[in-house]
Amino acid sequence: MSGRRRGGGEWLVVTCVTLAVCLGAGAAADKDGKWSGLSFSVQPVDTVVRRRGPAWLHCKARGQPEPTLTWHRDNSPIDTTSDSRRYVLPNGTLHFTWVNGPRSEQTDEGIYHCQASSPGVGTIVSTGARLSIVALPKFDEQPQDMTVFEGERARFPCALASTPSPTIKWFRNSHPLELDSRMTRLPSGALEIENVATTDEGEYYCQASSLDKSKVSQQATLNVEEAYALRDTQRPVFIARPKSAVGKVGDNITLDCAANGYPEPTVVWLKDGATIDMADLDTRFLFFGTTRSLQIIGLKQEDKGTYMCRAENREDSVDAVAHIQVQVAPRFVKQPISTLAYEKEDVELECNVYGEPEPTVYWLKNGELLVETEYFQIVGGNNLKILGLVREDSGMYQCVAHNSAGDTQAAAQLRVLKSRRSMPSDPTATTTISTIIQGIPERGSYLPEGQDSDGVHPQAPSAPRLLQAIIASNRFITLAWHEPEFNNDHIVGYSVFYRQEDSLRERVQNVSASSSSEGLDEYKTQISDLIPGSNYMVRVVAHTSNGLVGASTEDVRVFTKPDLDLPSAPENLKVVPTSPTSLEVTWSPPRLARTPIIGYTMFYMQVGSAEEHEVEVTGTSYDLQGLDQFTEYSVWLTAVNGNGRGDATPEVTARTFSDVPSKEPQNVTVEAASSESLIIRWEPPPTEHQNGIITGYKIRYKERGKSGSSKTRTTDGNRRLFPLTELKKSTPYSIKLAALTVNGTGPYTQSKLAETFANDLDENRVPDKPVSLKAVALTDHIRVRWQPPAQHNVMLRGYTIGWGPGVPDIYSKIVDSKQLNYIIDRLEPNTEYVISLRAFNSVGDGQPVYEQVRTRPEEEEIAPTLETPVGVKAVVLTPFTVALQWTDTTLNRNQYISDTRYYTVRYTTFSSASSSSPRFRYINATDVTCLIDNLKPSTVYEFAVKTIKGKRESPWSLVASNTTLVARPSSPPRDVTVVTIPDEPSTVIFNWQPPKQNNGKITGYVIFYTTDPTGSDWVMENVMGDRMTFTVRGLTPSTQYFYKMHARNVKGFGPYSSVGNFTTLPAAGKSIGEPPGWFVDKGSLIVLVIAGVAGAVTLLGVFVALTLYCRRVKTEPRPSIVVGSCSKSNKPDVQPPDLWIHHDHLELKNFDKGERSNSPNHAAIINHTGPEYEPDDKNTTYTSTSTLDRRTPYQSTYLRDQLSEDETDKLLNRRSFKPKPLIMSMDVSKDLVGGSTSSSVYSDGTLGRPGYSMPQFSSAGSQGYNSPAENPYSPNPTSSGLAGTMGPGGTPLEGLSLPPQPSQTLLGSLGGPSGSSQYSTINGEGSNTLGKRSGNPLRSFSVPAPPQSAPTTPQPKHIVPGSSGLSSSAGPAGPSGRWTGPSMRVDSLPEHEEANEALLHGYSTEELSQEMANLEGLMKDLSAITANQFNC
Repeated sequence: MSGRRRGGGEWLVVTCVTLAVCLGAGAAADKDGKWSGLSFSVQPVDTVVRRRGPAWLHCKARGQPEPTLTWHRDNSPIDTTSDSRRYVLPNGTLHFTWVNGPRSEQTDEGIYHCQASSPGVGTIVSTGARLSIVALPKFDEQPQDMTVFEGERARFPCALASTPSPTIKWFRNSHPLELDSRMTRLPSGALEIENVATTDEGEYYCQASSLDKSKVSQQATLNVEEAYALRDTQRPVFIARPKSAVGKVGDNITLDCAANGYPEPTVVWLKDGATIDMADLDTRFLFFGTTRSLQIIGLKQEDKGTYMCRAENREDSVDAVAHIQVQVAPRFVKQPISTLAYEKEDVELECNVYGEPEPTVYWLKNGELLVETEYFQIVGGNNLKILGLVREDSGMYQCVAHNSAGDTQAAAQLRVLKSRRSMPSDPTATTTISTIIQGIPERGSYLPEGQDSDGVHPQAPSAPRLLQAIIASNRFITLAWHEPEFNNDHIVGYSVFYRQEDSLRERVQNVSASSSSEGLDEYKTQISDLIPGSNYMVRVVAHTSNGLVGASTEDVRVFTKPDLDLPSAPENLKVVPTSPTSLEVTWSPPRLARTPIIGYTMFYMQVGSAEEHEVEVTGTSYDLQGLDQFTEYSVWLTAVNGNGRGDATPEVTARTFSDVPSKEPQNVTVEAASSESLIIRWEPPPTEHQNGIITGYKIRYKERGKSGSSKTRTTDGNRRLFPLTELKKSTPYSIKLAALTVNGTGPYTQSKLAETFANDLDENRVPDKPVSLKAVALTDHIRVRWQPPAQHNVMLRGYTIGWGPGVPDIYSKIVDSKQLNYIIDRLEPNTEYVISLRAFNSVGDGQPVYEQVRTRPEEEEIAPTLETPVGVKAVVLTPFTVALQWTDTTLNRNQYISDTRYYTVRYTTFSSASSSSPRFRYINATDVTCLIDNLKPSTVYEFAVKTIKGKRESPWSLVASNTTLVARPSSPPRDVTVVTIPDEPSTVIFNWQPPKQNNGKITGYVIFYTTDPTGSDWVMENVMGDRMTFTVRGLTPSTQYFYKMHARNVKGFGPYSSVGNFTTLPAAGKSIGEPPGWFVDKGSLIVLVIAGVAGAVTLLGVFVALTLYCRRVKTEPRPSIVVGSCSKSNKPDVQPPDLWIHHDHLELKNFDKGERSNSPNHAAIINHTGPEYEPDDKNTTYTSTSTLDRRTPYQSTYLRDQLSEDETDKLLNRRSFKPKPLIMSMDVSKDLVGGSTSSSVYSDGTLGRPGYSMPQFSSAGSQGYNSPAENPYSPNPTSSGLAGTMGPGGTPLEGLSLPPQPSQTLLGSLGGPSGSSQYSTINGEGSNTLGKRSGNPLRSFSVPAPPQSAPTTPQPKHIVPGSSGLSSSAGPAGPSGRWTGPSMRVDSLPEHEEANEALLHGYSTEELSQEMANLEGLMKDLSAITANQFNC
């Protein structure tokens, strides 16, 4: 038995029973010289010699080593030393100086075989050759006296069966006959003389000669009578009838046939009721010479059948029938091939032979006949299966086939090797030789170095525990055991060895280690094809992945249940037809009948029928009566004792004899075709009344009212129309018709009357419309019948039939004028069709007639004829294997199958069965139990069974379902990625997908990481549940780590993923690879640049402000302050500077002033309220940290000291000019971390921080990920969609609409450059998912969104004052609620990617926040001063 590979970590054992594998092994072995190539190049053939004449029987063999040839006669060796007449020539030929005849004491006649033996290889035997002495038996046919009229034929037979065929010579009046052109000597030896004359009278005899033998037949006299001119008519009479013949392919066969009558009859030949066309140039059917005998040249297999010689004249017709059988010598479709195997394996040698009649096949081992036993079985037709190989099974095996046409043989070598110690390094590899049983410790065998006294390696597994049989049936057992106690870490499989007690033949069945059942260490398997009532010894060993074979368990004795004492099948069942309605059935009692036979049950049924008949019989013969004529029946038999019915015999078929038809032809019509002809049409008799093959139809006709005999015409059996010609004008005729079989003529129909036309028909106008149109609809065709037009004096050339669904004439067909019916086929079921019919001639079409009819709906399939299997039960043995059992109610109580039936098992998963197009898998079984493997673990399967026997089958059984057991994962987690967190260099986040083959519910994962992958110091992180993300903390910054992980379920751990690596970020304030010496830190450099620019702007602003102030004081008085607008009367058109950085809100303001209260534009602001930013590991969308203290908004000391509270509020609500900015792309749809947007301005217009959270908005459809492509944590996300907005408790906020489209670019979304990804977490304590996030060079501009799990309070919308100066640059909102803002400019940012990287890693958030806070305070102070000076 061979194991099967089922999943990861499992192994496969393939024996050399697979033909393709064995062929490859055989070719390799032959190349390496392992195969001897022992075979025959010349074999003896049948030989006929004269008595005491010499003889030679040739034989030649080849092989390595050189074979030795010996001879056997009638299976006994020939002693050439004691008989000088016989000796073997150097080339192997057996030579006879003379041959003794059959009457000698030491006759040489018999069957001879040549035997070739090669040392260390084996022996093969040639096909048999018959040596015989020529002899002439008695004549089968001899000449007989005959009397003929002049001009007729004379024929004298002369035939005798002899090999070789004798030479026939004819004599007349004791003188050799000189053959002229009228005389023919047929291959059968008969002499035929045509056109006999009176000079041909005399005494005739024949002489047969063969080699030195000759024989003369009796004499026969030929009398020739004068033929009178006014002789009476005479029906044909056969003077020679054809005889049934048997021929081989390629032979020439002649069927003799000759007949006399007056008028001289014509002879035609028919095959299976159809006339043979002798005029065909390519035909192989010829008349032999001038005779009417049929000769077939180059016989082919399709030439078999029934041949009929039909002799016919106007008086009558007669038929003579013969049957030809064509024999085909056996030939190999598939020959056995040389095979290499190991002990304890099973081997199957294939042998597929074709021949006619079916050849008898038997096997030889080293020239001796093999008898079928429980270990040598004939399976799959003629294949030889050897179970539990032993070394003694090595040798030459021959498949020999024989039938009456000849015999043939083919040989193959089987080499059985002893089990080796070594195991392959890769136990999962497929080899041509079973590797799993190699190294099994043999008791008392040699112990290699490193093994203990038990023959087991010290590191090999110990013996499996608790081996027991949990189910023991009559033909199968189910075993269970637990894994070994010691060294069980790397077990990949088990081998179960079993043998009959007191037998040396031990067989093996392999089980995968991943097939554990209820417990983590329990295994099960089922062993079938056992012998009932037998003791079996079973043991189990384990195998490891490094090739070690563990210790064997002690032999456990298991007893299979005995069969009930039921009789075996009766023998020698024969069925012979005795009449057209009866069969004679005979048989012999069973050989094995320990309990007395009380009777027999006979079953019979028509072949192809659904009805089965049953007869109780007490004797050993029975006549089946009341059967149908010429019908094939199938008969089988069972013996019955007190326990019930026994085994059934194979089915035997026989056909009852044919008989004359019991019904006349149907639907006969006769019509005039012209003034001198009539057309006859008909249908054959009903099928059940034909009683044989219809070989023709006999037509009798005569003029009505005239006395005398009628005339006869005979047609072929395939004709349905016949013209009667040469009739008289305007004359009525009476016609009747009968069907013919080989048995004779059936009943005639009633006479049909028809009258020829007085004149030929007119064709000057179109015909009238046909009459009596009728249409009969079936499922897919319509039968149409009609009658010709009532006006018969108009020429009719034919009919046009049109039809179509709903309308006529979509399709059309033209038929002959004599045809009055037509079948329209290939139609749709249950469809309305309109049919038109019109007659036509050369003038044109006549008037049509119509008929409307609907085809029938599709009929239900015919109910199957066999009983449905019942009690289907699916027993789960392993995660990959299910044992299926059922009951066949038509079998005996032992459920033993003795006929050709088999079972088809259909199975699929429950999910597939529930779909609209389930995908089933099928497996055939020859027993009522079946082991189905290669299933998926932890999967619900459905099973159904049906019985098939020949062309009959049963319905599918009721479905049995069961769930396979859970197995440890057989594949690692997929798509493992590691994401670093920019602000936390000691923290990384692992993301992954579940294993592709989880084999059950995943209960957790284990992550291993280390800095030294070659060592064993791996840190382990345990992840509970089926989460797919985990945060690992406490890592060392700027360090490379290596990682791997695997999944687990209730059965154990799966394989590791491949080892990957990542490098943690550097610690804050440090950069990798910074230059030494006096170079300024890049992080500090950017701060200095910003400070310098800010200082320059400040100084410039102060200068401009002072200049304007001084100029204004001189020209006009200070106006009153107007809140919310600047006075435009009597002052120059000067705009105050716009202080562009309001870092607290991160908003972008317009370059010029506009309407403050009525503008529809908004500034987008991200909320940074403190409590919501506390990071956690639960469903959190992380963003950057705030740079300022949001609880105490910064206010300038200048404002507090110089202005009142109202003035301060008004001034801080002003819009100012900005310095010249640097352009920077801001894609809101990509930069909003988590996809959240907030739009808010404080209602009082101040820079103070509100004490509530801003509302978050998200686009539709962004509340979750529907596929890995949509998941931003997957390795290759296709989109970075907006994250769903979560309300209190993590629930989505429903009903919130997006705010009006902002016209201003959002600055608060500087979480990363365009194209960066956002990540969210998966529920689970201590783990989160954070994808790679590329921050903006100004880290503090990466604004965090509040955690989704934190409750948020929806806020009202606020209008941000501002002009529409940049509104035209803002992109429109897309369908997903995203928008793209315009570019911004920040002069102080680096221009190169290297600078961005330096900014990203060069300074901490706290440092930059402090710098920006100081700068912001200076800007606010300056803004307040200028606003106060301008009175705005």
